Order: sequence, then structure tokens, then C-alpha cells
Amino acid sequence: MTAAVPSATTKGRVLIVGATGFIGQFVTEASLNSGRPTYILIRPSSAGNPSKTKIIKAFQDKGAIVLHVQTPLFSLLLSPFPLDN
Repeated sequence: MTAAVPSATTKGRVLIVGATGFIGQFVTEASLNSGRPTYILIRPSSAGNPSKTKIIKAFQDKGAIVLHVQTPLFSLLLSPFPLDN
């Protein structure tokens, strides 16, 4: 069985969870700089944090598409992956 390998010139969409975090900022910058359509998933709590709001705005200015997700949906998306507290 042979799998098709996407061309290096194909610019697929990228969804980033945690774009305002330390590593997420670098990943988001790299995605935007590569010219890929970049979507960042944002929790409602990020909107109330001035430093995160500034980061989100900077990414929007560079072309990122912001997807606001409600907390119950966010929890549902991550529920298959238990995290240590």
C-alpha cells in the first residue's frame, strides 16, 4: 500500500491550540511566516487577559483566523486525552 505524500509546495491549513502559550507563539509565528492558512483556537478566558489579547491581536494582524470556542466544547474536544493536574 502506498500513501500519497503531499507536495512541499502545498499549503494546507493549520489549527493551533495554545497559540498564546510560550511554545504556541513560536509555532503560530512559523505557520504564519510560511504562508499557511493559520487558525488559532482561543478559550473565552483568554479574552479577559490583556497580555493574551495583545498576542491574539498581533496574530490577527498577520493573518491568523481566530476561532473562539466555548469552554464546554473545549473540554469535550480534550476529554479523550486525560491531563495530570
